[in-house]
Amino acid sequence: LVRAARYGDVRGTDTARLAEVATEMIVRICAGLPLAVASLDGEAEREMRGRIDAVHAAVALLADPPSRQRWEDTLVKLADRDALAPLVSGRLVRLLLDAGRLTQPEAAQRMTRELSAGVPPARAASWAEGFLAGSGLLLVHDDALLSLVDGWLAALSSEQFLAVLPALRRTFGDFAPPERRAIGEKAARLDGTGR
Repeated sequence: LVRAARYGDVRGTDTARLAEVATEMIVRICAGLPLAVASLDGEAEREMRGRIDAVHAAVALLADPPSRQRWEDTLVKLADRDALAPLVSGRLVRLLLDAGRLTQPEAAQRMTRELSAGVPPARAASWAEGFLAGSGLLLVHDDALLSLVDGWLAALSSEQFLAVLPALRRTFGDFAPPERRAIGEKAARLDGTGR
């Protein structure tokens, strides 16, 4: 709908009317999202992350500042929830960071809290997967966030590491090979030994 509103369609539909419908849908999505993200299991969590990404992309494509503001305000409110599913929570923090609604230090503080020793490793891995999904360039360009992820991984026991390995593989496997190589090279230099 947003693509048709933005670029038109072969039928010559009035794009202004389509944009109105899209804007109204965004209002309804923002109103319903807080309930939709409550009590998600693993499968539903992944599906919701995909839907949130799709709406986020559509809002950006629509280029309607009030809709974008409403959407980002909804994400800010949700990201502050304690009981939010970790995959969704990590994704919201990343989207808000990319949108400029969170600063790098604020995102680093949230990451520190979510990857702390008191958080179960599976939950922390899920949060990291949501935060890092899509692109590894953030870790390439931000040494503080890379250090946080590296420190968390280094502190895991062998059993904990094996438990979170599937989530880590999904996350890092989605990165482009040059991104993975750059992350590895930067991680090797974190402690000054080059290992």
